Amino acid sequence: MTTQPDKTLRLIFPQWQGGNNAPYHFGAQLLAWLAPDASGPVEHVAVTEPDDQPLELENGIIARHALLAQLGLARQLIDQHQPDRLVVLGGDCLVDLAPFAYLNERYDGDLAVLWVDAHPDVMTPRDFQHAHAMVMGNLLGEGDKDFVNAVKRPIKPANVMYAGLQETLEVESAFIKRLGLRSADAQALAHSSEPVLQWL
Repeated sequence: MTTQPDKTLRLIFPQWQGGNNAPYHFGAQLLAWLAPDASGPVEHVAVTEPDDQPLELENGIIARHALLAQLGLARQLIDQHQPDRLVVLGGDCLVDLAPFAYLNERYDGDLAVLWVDAHPDVMTPRDFQHAHAMVMGNLLGEGDKDFVNAVKRPIKPANVMYAGLQETLEVESAFIKRLGLRSADAQALAHSSEPVLQWL
């Protein structure tokens, strides 16, 4: 009897509008060039290249329409392949929304997310205009309704841990406390991964 090998999809996603930061577009292309050859399928999410035109603020989020369109396209590409794993080369932090939402569905809500970042990414349009700082909140089922609607099965708060957080804003700290999200700062992890191992 033969078993089907795990399928890994590589998603190249040069989204830059989530942080309104044009170099993210080039960064994704650079990562794609640096990465070893893929052993499975590769898809590219079409993203408009940066130009000199300012991005519009739409319902509290800069470039909201473009970001939702890219989110939908990314999910469509993922669904075409139904992968077991994803490698995402981006792009700003919002590129993680479609992949993590898919994987949490794929694994029946049993996905664990170790979020290695200086920021918790739980802002809402009430607090901030850039959607790249909202992605973890969206994955937990909170924030702008159209982004949250892309998350059919929100990630369980107990399944999230932050590694490397810097000092958080008051609104971020309140969110983390309310949901009971685990975290370990860079100093706590400098000499030992024990905080992460205990969480796992």
